[in-house]
Amino acid sequence: MILHTLNRSPLESTVYRQALRALADGDSLLLIEDGVLGALPSTSATGLTHDHYQESG
Repeated sequence: MILHTLNRSPLESTVYRQALRALADGDSLLLIEDGVLGALPSTSATGLTHDHYQESG
């Protein structure tokens, strides 16, 4: 089990998608700083919606 931390905005970086692809069963993702923006409904234009997290995690 790995705790991944993400502090980059999905609007400014591809790191978000890379982090989601790197998640394995049992891993956790902690959103900090600008990374929290990816969990907000207003960022659905990036394709990173709540449904995406449910499918990936």
